[in-house]
Amino acid sequence: MVGRAKFQAKRKQVLSEHQEEALSDAINTYQEQQQRSEEDRRTNEELGHDERRKQRGERADMMAMWKEAGAAQLEHNRVQIQVHKEALVAWEVEKDLAKVERCRPGWNHPKLGKLESPLPKPMFESVQGVEMDGNEDNDGMGSDGGGSTEED
Repeated sequence: MVGRAKFQAKRKQVLSEHQEEALSDAINTYQEQQQRSEEDRRTNEELGHDERRKQRGERADMMAMWKEAGAAQLEHNRVQIQVHKEALVAWEVEKDLAKVERCRPGWNHPKLGKLESPLPKPMFESVQGVEMDGNEDNDGMGSDGGGSTEED
């Protein structure tokens, strides 16, 4: 019991004036640092917020232009395919007529030709400098959920 009483007495010791002063200075310094860092964080967030808003607007404009170009490319390809199908039907009619008449068709089988390929999706730089595409799902996995492109 004597050892325990001694321990409890030590615990209840009052800090000396010098220790209290040093402790309060350390606490004040810490609080000031926290306050400064909070103010810095807020100003950086405000600046970053404006920058991100500006970039979002630019990205939206670029994506709208890309979608319009993609829609025009798809429509051009649809028209080209439709023209090819019509030419193919006309060629088949002539081919059947040539078979009946036992002669060669007047022209060769129509070829579709090369379709217009889609434009690549625009790439953007984020505020931190990391490149991102227009798609927000950048977890490294494809649409099938797998992370690897190799087949076993």
